[in-house]
Amino acid sequence: MEWGLDSAAGAQWNDVHGFTDTPFYRADYTIFSHYLSTHPRSPFRRSLVVQRSEDTVRHTLTGTRLTAQYPDATTTTRGLDPKDVAAVLRDVFGIELDHDEASALSTAVAR
Repeated sequence: MEWGLDSAAGAQWNDVHGFTDTPFYRADYTIFSHYLSTHPRSPFRRSLVVQRSEDTVRHTLTGTRLTAQYPDATTTTRGLDPKDVAAVLRDVFGIELDHDEASALSTAVAR
C-alpha cells in the first residue's frame, strides 16, 4: 500500500511526500541518507531546500527563492538577497543560525 502527504492548492492537490508500508531497516536509511547527502546530482547538495507546512500556508525556500502556497491556490514567490536568507530561516521556518553559520550560508547561496 502506498501512502502520501498532499497539499491543497485550491481544487488541486499536489504530492508532497509518498511512502509505502514496506519495512525498512536502519541500514536502508543509512544508505538512503548517504546518497542524498553525497551524490553529486542530489538536489540537497546543490541547493538549500527548506519546507514548512502549516494549516494556512506552505512555505518553500529553495536557494534564494521563497514561495508561499495557500489553500485557495494563491502562490507568492520572491527572490531573496543572499544576506537575508538567515533571517528568513529564523522568521519563517524557526531555524536559528549563529553569526558564522549565517555568514557561511550567505556565501553558499550566493554561488
